[in-house]
Amino acid sequence: MKRLITLLIYIGASGVLCSILLRIFHIEHRALAMFGQLMLFAGVLLLPFSIAAKWNKFTMRQKALFISFWVGMVLVPTGVIMRYFQLPGYDRVFIIGFVLLLLCVLYYVGILLSATFRTTPIGQPLSSEALTQNGMTSADLKQYQGRYTNSKLPLQIAIRETDGALIAQATEQSAFYLEIVEKGVFKYWKRDIVLDFNTEKNELILRQHGGYFPFLKEAEPSAN
Repeated sequence: MKRLITLLIYIGASGVLCSILLRIFHIEHRALAMFGQLMLFAGVLLLPFSIAAKWNKFTMRQKALFISFWVGMVLVPTGVIMRYFQLPGYDRVFIIGFVLLLLCVLYYVGILLSATFRTTPIGQPLSSEALTQNGMTSADLKQYQGRYTNSKLPLQIAIRETDGALIAQATEQSAFYLEIVEKGVFKYWKRDIVLDFNTEKNELILRQHGGYFPFLKEAEPSAN
């Protein structure tokens, strides 16, 4: 299924791109443009089937972003096809789809810029009093340091200890301070993120909005 979807989207995008290039040189090829739009439309319609197995592992924000992107990708070629057959309302359909895609792109760019240029983590660092109340010291935080991965998710979580505070940063996201809930369990309240460490298994459990995502700690490279 994934190969079919990839093939349809690749062929469709190639056909649309070729038709655009031809129009630049004042060569009209409506059949090629329509073929590309139909292939792209078919690939996008089947796109949800490629992630159905992983859907429950997505966060609510990821689900909302995917739905907005998918609806936009459906509406844009739909508007073009409606225009080809001179159906009323094609301009509104196209504009709505384009706006949804634009919002998705702007949101993703905002995340990238925030992660790139933000120099200080979000939130407040741990206090020594909070650690002491949970039977820990700042030195104990070093055991959680490392990079954690999940083979089924395109996401890595980096954990580091800095000046007695524990900091987490996921792929292409801003770093944030973790607050202690109990020994081995930390939380970032603003995003409802709970990180549960199991040092014996080198495991990290991420809980967010009811989701449960296990991560394994990568082995540290040996110093030669």
